[in-house]
Amino acid sequence: MYFLASTAVTLLSLHLADLKTSGVISADPKMTYGILMGNFGLAAILLSYLFGRLSDVAGRKIPLIAAFLGLTAAPLLISNPSVPIIVVSWIITYGIAFAVLYPSLLALLTDELAPHERGIAMELFMLCLTVGTGVASPLMEYIGGIIGLASGIKVAAIIPAIAVLLACLIHPRPPPSPLIP
Repeated sequence: MYFLASTAVTLLSLHLADLKTSGVISADPKMTYGILMGNFGLAAILLSYLFGRLSDVAGRKIPLIAAFLGLTAAPLLISNPSVPIIVVSWIITYGIAFAVLYPSLLALLTDELAPHERGIAMELFMLCLTVGTGVASPLMEYIGGIIGLASGIKVAAIIPAIAVLLACLIHPRPPPSPLIP
């Protein structure tokens, strides 16, 4: 999740500068990046509660798979040179996928773990987010420098594609037993 966010921060801003140079966008790349990330954040914030409720009703697996598919598709689509309104729509799709993913994933942790396991699980979850952020920025900038920025953004789509595969293959473990006081 944050691997993709770091890729967007690192490569999308540089990709937008390339699009300005090639004449695809006419606005300042920094301003365009700010507008795009504002739309991303707004979509994620406004829809997180709604999609959290959806995962309560529909279960966790379907929203997670849908989110990972959205997170796989969004970088592939964002990396294509297009008119700004199309790029904004893909960024909003990216924000919607985050809004679906985050509450469903956190709810899945609480569903699958006994109360005494949740603290360490949340700690490991946050550790993975932090490591993903720390690894993605330099790695994806390096990859983007070698194969091109748009191609580097597309390479980042491999991470959620792996998550889709894992979500389809992994079966839930039996429910945890209640704590005996």
